[in-house]
Amino acid sequence: MSDTTMQAILLDRPGPLDTLRFGTLPIPRPAPGEVLVRVQAAGLNPVDYKFAEAGDGIAVWPHVLGVDVAGTVEAVGEAVSKWKPGQRVAFFGDPWRRGGFAQLAIARAETLAAIPDGMSFEIAAALPTAGVTAYQILHRKLPERPQVVLVFGVSGGVGGLAVQIAKAAGHHVIAVARTDRADMARALGAHTVLAPGPDLLAQLKASTNGHRADLVIDTIGPDNPNDVLDLIAFNGGLASIVAFPDFSRLRWFERGISLHEVALGAAYRYGDETDLADLGLMLTSLFAMVDRGEVGVTIADMVSFADIPRTLGRLKRRKLNPGKVVATMDFPSSNQNHVSAAEPGK
Repeated sequence: MSDTTMQAILLDRPGPLDTLRFGTLPIPRPAPGEVLVRVQAAGLNPVDYKFAEAGDGIAVWPHVLGVDVAGTVEAVGEAVSKWKPGQRVAFFGDPWRRGGFAQLAIARAETLAAIPDGMSFEIAAALPTAGVTAYQILHRKLPERPQVVLVFGVSGGVGGLAVQIAKAAGHHVIAVARTDRADMARALGAHTVLAPGPDLLAQLKASTNGHRADLVIDTIGPDNPNDVLDLIAFNGGLASIVAFPDFSRLRWFERGISLHEVALGAAYRYGDETDLADLGLMLTSLFAMVDRGEVGVTIADMVSFADIPRTLGRLKRRKLNPGKVVATMDFPSSNQNHVSAAEPGK
């Protein structure tokens, strides 16, 4: 590596994770309104392996994955006055642009959030995708009044943070969790924990004096064995971060259900400057909640830069512990040519 190049994990074309390779790229320069960030930690998310396999809309190859980034400001482009070199920042990046699995990454200035003094880079990197998704559901989609909020997938990043953010906002939080995850759901702040299964609706009504959920947060999607639509109260809503259920059996003018789609990355393609700035505002608010002790972050695994491809494979196969996965960017002194996303020995 020279003074003009940086190390990165490269994707030469859409394909499986075992096509990722270590290599170098020219160090990018921030354009007007942009900031160059030296990456200290990066979060791993399902969006990473999904983009690797699909590659839809990626214009510049080789691509660099990694949308959750925490680090220090290295340089700023023209018309950037808020950020200075050396500041500690984090951001949710544009999935279609080269991302954080590299020594340096470009961010839109308005999407950055300052990392509080007492927060580590690793905790900051664990929050953008999962945390801002949960925050947007509960503070942008849901009316600001006490609600009954039912959350699926509490062992995942979005679900676990949604329970905590909902409780901090004053909602009555019900988690759906298996017996072996019930204690974890209570520790996160769930007021009630229900077991998944055919009697889930009956359990819900029994725990709420016959009421259903004002908001159902579904992080499971088509694999969810429960009918989420049956769980929603009159004038209630469904917030989904995955594919939607089958709405064909619902009749118009029956329960007045609202649908809330959450698609953070789409802000870069279909949003405007206000939408992009809101990514930074939401992350800033979330950092403040963590700083006040209202929200905690569970890091399931901390991996090295060299282990990112293999760990993405484990993430896809759901072979990781509950919580978030973060890579510390301890770049090797020499480049490796090829990496595998398979488990050791596979």
